Amino acid sequence: MYYTLIQKVVLFFGLDINGKYSSHPKISKFLVIWKYFLHIFLIIGVSQIWIKLIVYPTSELFNLTSWFMAFMGIQSILKVTLMNKNIHQMTSLITRISAFHINNYGALDLKNEKFMKILYKFAAGMNFFIIFSCTIAYLGYFIQMILEYFNGTSSDMEFPFQLFWPFSESDYRIFIMIYIMFLHILANYGVFANNHIMTYTVAFLAICFDRLAGEVKEIINESDKRSFQNTKRILAEYVDKHNQLIEFRKNLNSLYGITVLTFTVQSSAVICMMGFIILTRSFSEALSCTIGIIVTIVQVIVIFYAGDKLKENSRKISETIGNSDIEKVDQLLKKNILLIIQVSNQPKKLSAMNFFSVDLETCATVSISYLKQC
Repeated sequence: MYYTLIQKVVLFFGLDINGKYSSHPKISKFLVIWKYFLHIFLIIGVSQIWIKLIVYPTSELFNLTSWFMAFMGIQSILKVTLMNKNIHQMTSLITRISAFHINNYGALDLKNEKFMKILYKFAAGMNFFIIFSCTIAYLGYFIQMILEYFNGTSSDMEFPFQLFWPFSESDYRIFIMIYIMFLHILANYGVFANNHIMTYTVAFLAICFDRLAGEVKEIINESDKRSFQNTKRILAEYVDKHNQLIEFRKNLNSLYGITVLTFTVQSSAVICMMGFIILTRSFSEALSCTIGIIVTIVQVIVIFYAGDKLKENSRKISETIGNSDIEKVDQLLKKNILLIIQVSNQPKKLSAMNFFSVDLETCATVSISYLKQC
């Protein structure tokens, strides 16, 4: 069976259809466990900063990478803090959007929704690339340390607390590298999980607007087969549905506006820093950063594409009415139709704290500015 993707997320967070905690004891405790994981990710972010700025403060080999990974640690702290702060609002909004679709259009069939299937595969692909890129980078470091061990050479890397380390310096370096690799995989996974949930929510709201656009065409084309009162009632219900989706979009902006803004700014900085590392650092670092740039760019495009679909589908309602046989509607009801057109002509966009709208036009503008700088 194909269930709504958002329904799976709702079940994942242990909420019922009304946004309340499920009565099932195992599921109801899952949200609490998830919040503990968020606190762990915060500790991981702090550990990244500590390791990169304190463990390697004077090493020439790790100087640039130290600052870069410290920035990544700060990024994970900011994102996970926002996610931890808004966890209840996020799950409540997802639940209400899911309930809207189920009550009006039934469960979402992923076989007929290519957009959601793409997002689903994208999430799986991103999780793979997170682990793959971190593994490749630190596998290179690991091989380098093994070669240095057998060749009897050293990178003159300085480590704190070496007096308390009972083994050789090479063993200590291997331990630190494996530990950093473990931290990066977990921390990045937590950050990407937040972005996946945000993208799914925006995409699912865009699908609801698309469903609403198809519904209004049917109402107008079959209005001559219904009585005046029946058509009036159906239009009133339609307006209520439209207002619900508009309210969802407002909640989406208030909930994810700061997250999208910080994500965009941080992603821009990450891309610039990764590009510099690719040009100036070792092969293992360059390989990891090349994969990281691809992952970051693709994720930015997907989030902006989801926002673009929301903008496009929200305006589709007025376009659908214009392509329908509006002459069939009673003159007394055309005022309601014109009101729907007027509201729909204003696109319902995802905004990053009113700094910019999240759509492909903004993404293209930023990309062109990057190319001009190059």
